[in-house]
Amino acid sequence: MGARDLRIFSYLGYDDFQFQDLRQPLDLLLTLAEKFDMKLHVENEGVCNIVDLSQLYALVADYQHPRLRALPDIANAYRAGMMPTVDDIARLLPFADILHLKDYSEAAWRFVAVGEGDIPLEAMLTAILPGHPAPLTLTIETHASVEPEDTTRRSIRGVRRMLKELSA
Repeated sequence: MGARDLRIFSYLGYDDFQFQDLRQPLDLLLTLAEKFDMKLHVENEGVCNIVDLSQLYALVADYQHPRLRALPDIANAYRAGMMPTVDDIARLLPFADILHLKDYSEAAWRFVAVGEGDIPLEAMLTAILPGHPAPLTLTIETHASVEPEDTTRRSIRGVRRMLKELSA
């Protein structure tokens, strides 16, 4: 398919998970990534073994492999009760090429359009993006069970508004 970036996860969560459990499969994937000139982007996900950004940082910092990248998802950590700090995100960004943007509402108990939830994304982006010299792709991951197209449109407007504020 010609893809050069592959999003991967840390298996569905299970008791007694150790980072060492990922060593053999990641080594195999990294061998393939070298062969096919690809990058692997590990995302933190609530149902997987790596949920919060400190765990994600521990994995990529331990590997220090240019083809193994972090794919931070702030909303996934937030939903799991592990709200990352600006420092958590900033520490991880040197290992990231992509940052997922979505928002979460505690009151609605679901993901919502960017800028309509409880996560202070604008403040976080304002704090971390100006000091981040490398290119960073911002992706919108809607996760809307109701009106997904409209939620995506509102998310695009929310991200554009945030970026406009940053450039002002």
